[in-house]
Amino acid sequence: MEARGKAAARNPGRLGGGAVAPFEEGGAMKTPKRLAPGSVRKRGRGGLIRNLFNEDKSDRISVIVRIRPPRPVDPEKPQEPSASCVEAQDDDKLEITAPAEVERNPEGTVRTYTFTKVLSEHTSQAEYYAASGGPMVEELVSVHSNYVMMAYGITGAGKTFTLEGPNNNPGVMPRALEHLFDLLDADPQRTHLKVCISYYEIYNEHIYDLLMPSDGMVNAGKPVELKVMEDAAGNVRVPGLTTKYVTSARHAMEHQIRGSALRTKAGTKLNASSSRSHAVFTVMLCEHQQHQQENQTESERNRGEDGEGLMTLSKLSFVDMAGAERVNRTGNSGVRFKESTKINGSLLALGRCLEALRANQMASGANQQIIPYRNSKITHIFRDVLHGQGRIMLA
Repeated sequence: MEARGKAAARNPGRLGGGAVAPFEEGGAMKTPKRLAPGSVRKRGRGGLIRNLFNEDKSDRISVIVRIRPPRPVDPEKPQEPSASCVEAQDDDKLEITAPAEVERNPEGTVRTYTFTKVLSEHTSQAEYYAASGGPMVEELVSVHSNYVMMAYGITGAGKTFTLEGPNNNPGVMPRALEHLFDLLDADPQRTHLKVCISYYEIYNEHIYDLLMPSDGMVNAGKPVELKVMEDAAGNVRVPGLTTKYVTSARHAMEHQIRGSALRTKAGTKLNASSSRSHAVFTVMLCEHQQHQQENQTESERNRGEDGEGLMTLSKLSFVDMAGAERVNRTGNSGVRFKESTKINGSLLALGRCLEALRANQMASGANQQIIPYRNSKITHIFRDVLHGQGRIMLA
């Protein structure tokens, strides 16, 4: 989650308003046992969560805040950055000093928020990965579960930079893929495990496959729209979603780069290359069905397949969320205005689901809230994780 000074000060503690919000700790959870392609399994089993997800706290949600360096007041004088009102305090605290122009907060007002981890503006890509994606990849291999990492923040906060990064300074996704293949290659007992990927975007609440072959394209090069469905077993699925088997991190990133070229982007007053959709890049750890049948009971064999004899064991989804926008700042109109409405609506729906999940962590069984996951495609797809069957990180 990227924090930017003035935006964070204007909306402290609100989700969907371009700022960050602290989440409480606690609550035991269950993790999915087997995952069908394009879906997450409804029932699960307990698992040992270490490192990033503290075993004692059993957090279902973790929030990592990365402070973006302040932009220069004058673009022609990059050596003169604007003053920042956001400062990291300790490893898990963020301090915001309200700027003078914020009428509701007199100048000098200081507020402190607590998160899972707070990283300063001097944090490198490698340091950020070590604090966020690295432990998740290690758990992906050792604990068969469902993990989601969402890059959340206002438009222009640096979400895509954090997840993807340039070639000379890669972000979380390429580092995670390198890390995953290194772990698999280093352990002879994991030679049977395979890696598959999928990549799609949610634009104006419509789902488009970003890995679909060119012969599946329709108007203006946009892939065919896909639907979210729940099958008879209660699994959330996206029928028709392309799954690619990859043999290396470079192979996977080649698919990701081609898919990103199809993603919907446009310029606004705040961001010359603004992502107009939520993009979901999923890495699936699979194994051959024959190996699975040799090591499972009869009931465990009847699980979903990924095609070509592969079965999904666990998955890690990287979600590059479109940034929250204010029309009076972006100057959006027409198509851009409609996009802003859909983006903000889905972020609001996500915020409500996360607030309900946080409340359920602290409440007893009789006082559990209903998770309103059907209000948006992005929350519907990650229904089971939002119900506590897996781990979710806002970054």
